[in-house]
Amino acid sequence: NNLIRDQAMRREHELDEALQVSEKFSDLCSETMSNLRDLKDNLLSQEPPGVDSPTVQEQQKELKELRKELGKARLSLEECRQLGDQLTGMVGEPGLVEIRKQLEDIHNLADDVHDITRERDEDLKTALGHTDKFQELADSINSWLPTAEHKLANMKPISTNPETLNQQLEEIKSHKSQVHPHVAELQQLNQELGALKEMSQVAAEALQKPVHDINTKWQEGLKG
Repeated sequence: NNLIRDQAMRREHELDEALQVSEKFSDLCSETMSNLRDLKDNLLSQEPPGVDSPTVQEQQKELKELRKELGKARLSLEECRQLGDQLTGMVGEPGLVEIRKQLEDIHNLADDVHDITRERDEDLKTALGHTDKFQELADSINSWLPTAEHKLANMKPISTNPETLNQQLEEIKSHKSQVHPHVAELQQLNQELGALKEMSQVAAEALQKPVHDINTKWQEGLKG
């Protein structure tokens, strides 16, 4: 009787312990899955990369915070694994299958979130490169284009005097020779605008008018 009672008590203790670990394992797995799903939804609902450096930098800060949350979720996943290992020694084969499936589901979701995070990081780095280059080119062009435009606007009317007319022809040739070397900057500016439009069509619309104005002034400068 004592032996039966001892075995029954041991069995009861083992079942209680297994139940406690099982509940802890189940709760932590559910919480980790929920956090990872929320994180994935948050990442997928992010706005497209901005078309100006401050906006992109702010988006990078937001991504950094989301990465911290992913780091916490991975720590929780490790805790789930440890509890799963502990539970493995307490349950039969059907329980082992369920434990493995739960851990595999969390692991797959964590990997999925990691991939989305990495892609977002690469997109933002690319966007920042384009926004910086675009602003650099726009600033450079706006440093010489108004001067060229002013010079063209202040040229005297075409003269009927042959000598004066020759001087005016030389003047316009000189003007064009000063303006023409900047053609590469204009081409690059339009290329950068194209790249930004590919990343964020709506946001890039705000850049189209200033670029159009620059292109128009450039064409007028070439015509003389």
